[in-house]
Amino acid sequence: MSLLRRLVLAITVMIIALLAANVVVGVYNARSYFSHQLQALAEDTATSLGLTISHAAKDKDLAQVELMINVIFDRGYYQSITYSDMQGKVVVSRSREIRIEGVPQWFIDWIVIPQRAGTAEVVSGWFRLGELRVQTHPGYAYRDLWRVFTEQLWLFFFTAVLCYGLAGLGLKYLLRPLKRLEDQADAICRKEFPVQETLPNTPELRRMVVAMNRMVNKIKDMFQQQVNLTDELRREASIDALTGLPNRDEFNAQLKAWLESDHGGGMAALVIVHVADLQSLNDTHGREKSDGWLQQIAKVIEHCSSAWPSSILARRTGCDFCWFVPSVAERELNALATDLVTRIKLLEFAEAGKFNVGIAVSAQVDSLPALLGTADAALRQSTSLGDGEWVVMPLGNKTIQRAAGDWRPFLQNVINNQLLSLHAQPIVARSGESPIYTEVLSRIQDGDDLINAGVFWPLVERFKLEAAMDRSVLLALTQHLAQSDPQSRRCFGVNLSPMSLFDLEFTEWLEREILASPFASRLVIEIPERALKRTGGLPEIVFKLAAGGVRIALDRFGLMPAALGSLQNLPLTYVKIDRRFISGIDSHKQNQFYVRNLVQIAQSCDIEVIAEGVETSAEWRVLGELGVGVGQGYLFAEPTKI
Repeated sequence: MSLLRRLVLAITVMIIALLAANVVVGVYNARSYFSHQLQALAEDTATSLGLTISHAAKDKDLAQVELMINVIFDRGYYQSITYSDMQGKVVVSRSREIRIEGVPQWFIDWIVIPQRAGTAEVVSGWFRLGELRVQTHPGYAYRDLWRVFTEQLWLFFFTAVLCYGLAGLGLKYLLRPLKRLEDQADAICRKEFPVQETLPNTPELRRMVVAMNRMVNKIKDMFQQQVNLTDELRREASIDALTGLPNRDEFNAQLKAWLESDHGGGMAALVIVHVADLQSLNDTHGREKSDGWLQQIAKVIEHCSSAWPSSILARRTGCDFCWFVPSVAERELNALATDLVTRIKLLEFAEAGKFNVGIAVSAQVDSLPALLGTADAALRQSTSLGDGEWVVMPLGNKTIQRAAGDWRPFLQNVINNQLLSLHAQPIVARSGESPIYTEVLSRIQDGDDLINAGVFWPLVERFKLEAAMDRSVLLALTQHLAQSDPQSRRCFGVNLSPMSLFDLEFTEWLEREILASPFASRLVIEIPERALKRTGGLPEIVFKLAAGGVRIALDRFGLMPAALGSLQNLPLTYVKIDRRFISGIDSHKQNQFYVRNLVQIAQSCDIEVIAEGVETSAEWRVLGELGVGVGQGYLFAEPTKI
C-alpha cells in the first residue's frame, strides 16, 4: 500500500474514531436527558392526576376516577397508570404492552432506557384515600433517540467523505515531491542523474530532496570518475599519446581479432609508412617540430583511410605507421599509394624529412607475421628506390581472383535475388540454460565456395550497399521465422551497419515492416560501436526499436576508449566485448582490468555483458572471475546453417 493511501487511511480511521465517539457520547447524553424527562413527566403526571381524582375518590365515584385516568392514559405517553386504595388493592388500572415502531430492535437492545415511574398520594384534606402510580412509556424517547442517532450518523458520513476527499487532495499535493524522488531514484538506476530544481515548502520534504540531490551529484561524480579512470588507463595502454592512433600492441590485438573473427580471412593489404632517420630530425629541427610532423602524417593516413571504414590504423614504432586495409584489390593499391604519397609530399615535413611506403597484399590473410614480413620487405625495396617511393608486394605471389570492379554487379545480384545463406552461432549463458539468443551470420554461395562476411562486407561498404544488404538479411530472417514453429521463442541477433541506421529510406522500412511485425520481440539488433563516432550517440530509429520491444546490443565494444561514458544514455540490453580483449585474456592483466571495470559499469546500467570470440576454457574461466556470464565463440559452438 502506498504512503498516500496509508496516510489517508490513518486519517480516515482517526476521523471515524472521533466521529463515532461523538455519536456515542451524543446518543448517551440524549438518553440521559430523555430518562430524566420521563422521570419528571411521570412524577408531574402522578401529582396532577392525584389532585384531579381526589374529589371523585372521596365520593367513591369510581366511574369518574376511571374516566379521568383514561383521559390521561390515552394520550399514549404512559405505559401504565394504577390507582390503589389504602389497603393496596388496585382500584383502577390501565396498562399497555411496550411496542416501539420505526426503531430497530438492535438499537433498543443497545440503548436501554431505564423504566421511570412516579407516585403520588390521593388525599382529601388530611385524609389519605389511596395511591396513584404512573409509569411512562419509553417509545417516544426511543424514537427521538433514533432520530438523533441517524442525523448524527448522516452528518458523520458526510463529514468523513468530505474530510477524506480533502485529505486525499491535500496529501497528494503535499507528497508530490515524494513522487519526484521516486522518479529520481529510477533515473539513477538507469544511470541518469537528474537534480530537482524546485524544492518543496514542507521543511521535512525539503531536507529530503536536498539530501537526494546531494546524493545524485555524488553518485554522478563517482560514476564519471570510474568511467574516466577506465578510459584513461585504456588510452594509456593502447593509444599513442602523440598521434592519437593505436599503438603497436593495440594494432596487433585488433588485427589478430580481425583474423580470428567471422569478418576475417578475406583479401587485404598492409601499408607501412616509414619516416627515415627520425633521430636526426629531432636533433636538427627539435623534438617539438618533429612531433608536429608526425601528427600531420598521422592525419593524412586517417584522411586516406576514411574511404575504407574497416581500416585499422596504428603507430607501430616511433618512425613507422601501419594501415591495414581489408578487401582491397591489388590493382587498387596503386591509386591508394599514389594518393597517400602525394598528400605526404605536400606537407612541410617533405622539405626536411624522408619517408617510404611498403605495401603487402594478399588474396587471403591468414597469418599476421607473414603479412608484416612481406610489408617490411616491400618497405626495404622502396627505400632502395629513393625517397618518397612505394612498392606493392603480393604475399606468397597470390592474386585476387575477382577484381574489385566485378564485385558490385556480383553483390547487387545477391541482393536482388536473395542469394544470401544465413548461418547462426548461439550466445550462451554460463548457467547452461538455452541460448540467450542466436547471432545470424551472412554468407554468399559462390559456386562451390562459401564467402563469409569478412570477404564481401568491406566491399559492400565501399559500394554503399549497406542498407540494401541489411534489408536483404532481415527479409531472409523474417521469412525463416515465418516458416518456423509459431510457438518457438528463439531469438535472433542481426548486425546492422551504421550507415544503414542513418539511411532514411531504410529506417522507414525498418519501422514499417520489422518493428510492426510479430517477430519484433524475437529480434536483437547488433550495432557496431563505431556507430557512436558519427553523432556521439545512436540515431533515433534505435530508440524506437527499443521502445517497440526489439533488444539492442552494442557490438565490438571497447575499440573506442570514450564509449564507456555513453552507456548510461543508450537503450541497450547487451554489450558485446570485442574479441581483441577476449583473446588470451587469461594471461593479459590490462584486458582483465578493462573487462572487470566494463562489467561493473554495464551492470550498474542494467546491461548484460557478452564476451565475443571465446576460444579456450581458460579464457572462459577468467571471464567468469571477472563477472562475465554470457559468451559466444567456437568454445561453445561453430556457426551452422539455418
